[in-house]
Amino acid sequence: RESLYKSLSGERVPDFSTVLKVMKSLGLKLHSGVA
Repeated sequence: RESLYKSLSGERVPDFSTVLKVMKSLGLKLHSGVA
């Protein structure tokens, strides 16, 4: 929990892999498409 807080605290930009792991744990999916 502490490392998650540090990753998302805004002091630095989190790695994309960290963002994906958080999204997966919350049951969220990232979709991309052509604008």
